[in-house]
Amino acid sequence: MGNGTDAVSKGAEIFIQYAFDNGFGFYANYTYNKTNKADVTVNGEEFGQSALIGSAKYQYNTSVYYEGDAYVHHIIK
Repeated sequence: MGNGTDAVSKGAEIFIQYAFDNGFGFYANYTYNKTNKADVTVNGEEFGQSALIGSAKYQYNTSVYYEGDAYVHHIIK
């Protein structure tokens, strides 16, 4: 069985982080992902093409946090 043997995934990611002097901070990232459609074959017989499963074209994450002497707290979106 050979599902997606010719698949290609390329992209770019941007990440930013800033920590304030009072222990608060934030970070964010954005990812762009481009995949081709991979051949789908079973036992040498081609059934067609399919995008890579689980590959989002765009993705982002953000977080605000506080880091103190006693604890660390993150809020992630």
